[in-house]
Amino acid sequence: MKKFRLNWDKEKEEMWLNQMAQEGWALTGFFMGVYSFEACKPGEYLYQIDLLSRKKRARNEFREVLREQNIEIVEEWYQWVYLKKRADEGAFDQYTDSGERIWYYKKYFYLFAAVFFLELICMAAEVGNAVQSGASPFRPFTLLFALLIIIIGSIAWKLREKVKSLK
Repeated sequence: MKKFRLNWDKEKEEMWLNQMAQEGWALTGFFMGVYSFEACKPGEYLYQIDLLSRKKRARNEFREVLREQNIEIVEEWYQWVYLKKRADEGAFDQYTDSGERIWYYKKYFYLFAAVFFLELICMAAEVGNAVQSGASPFRPFTLLFALLIIIIGSIAWKLREKVKSLK
């Protein structure tokens, strides 16, 4: 079974994947909003999403830790990694102490903050181009950049607040 879904909130996406598993659907793949599932026993798996390091050595160490904990990589997409663990092996929470949780949320914050500023620069260039050419700055791409800035900015803000609450 395939489902298309755009998720902007990693925690909501994890809750949805875990709900799908509770209903008897195991994630088998992901690409650009398309999730692939296969039938499984209801509640057989638990899912978590994480960010991979860009450094090869850190990625290899991360994979080794996953193997030691019987955690399977379902899919890697850019820096995102979709993980699953058999539910009968216990809770699935890689980041248990507050220091690890802060680091975990900071990774996401920095990613979304960088994308936020990149989108801001793109929107400024689009508006500047429109003004220079005498066109309306409210063109489709400008509005798209504005929408992305609002969405990505709100995610970054929520992550920032999460880090503050954990400190």
